[in-house]
Amino acid sequence: MERFLYDSIGYTLGSMNTKDVNIFEKYLEYPKGDPREQVNIEDLKIKFNSLIDNNIEINRLKEIENAIFSCEKYNYVNNFVKKLIILKKNKK
Repeated sequence: MERFLYDSIGYTLGSMNTKDVNIFEKYLEYPKGDPREQVNIEDLKIKFNSLIDNNIEINRLKEIENAIFSCEKYNYVNNFVKKLIILKKNKK
């Protein structure tokens, strides 16, 4: 059994299990989000899209994503928050 010592270098082991029972693992010296392994906009968009509700229309999701990733253009928080209101589409 290999033992890891905790020091100034962090580590993480990421793994992904697929539906067809494959396991993929990757060792990262620094996890995403660490200043030495920074998250980029594309990473944030992937994370955002993985957390969304499937009942929201695609066009509406793009509007919300655009509002979030350009939030600095809003002078008032209430104008920004209005862009984030989600109305679920009607199920028939």
